[in-house]
Amino acid sequence: MKPTPISYRQGYKRNLPHFQPEEAVFFVTYRLNFTLPDFILRILKENTESQDLEIYLDKCINSPDWLKIPAIANIVIESWLFFNGMKYDLFCITVMSNHVHVIFKPLKKKDFPFSISEIIKGAKTYTAREANKILGRVGQFWSREYYDHVIRNEDEFRYYFRYTLENPVKAGLVNKAEDWKFYWVKEGLLTEGY
Repeated sequence: MKPTPISYRQGYKRNLPHFQPEEAVFFVTYRLNFTLPDFILRILKENTESQDLEIYLDKCINSPDWLKIPAIANIVIESWLFFNGMKYDLFCITVMSNHVHVIFKPLKKKDFPFSISEIIKGAKTYTAREANKILGRVGQFWSREYYDHVIRNEDEFRYYFRYTLENPVKAGLVNKAEDWKFYWVKEGLLTEGY
């Protein structure tokens, strides 16, 4: 049996549980650093499916909204595109005003996949530094925690793909998903009926 690299773990828990099967595709949501209300924190601890968090993030008026700044939103998208094909296969990303949705499949380095925690940390570290430069601030930019969901089949992929692209519509920011400026989709996915 081959030893696993230190950075790859099939499962671990911070505030939320994280599980990474080797060939999995993930839907991930991560957000800016701000305090969530106690009722949302209780829901998250009781239930790993976070529809309540998504609704709260879309309607939250007390959070920073730095991601609506085009230069910052574009840095987030560009940071994901930079390692696409090297560390993961990126399917789509949508940058909202205070959170990000992304769907990707970690690729393997040698015998094990890149860990989702390593992938997310890399995207957060770079974008936090660059965004803080634009904002002329210092301090924590992203929340340390993130929500991830293993996509189990094609129906779930279709659901989370549509969810990611339609989030700006659902949040009332645009009338059609294609009117949102801060998203990216892997070539061919839209024409394949997703």
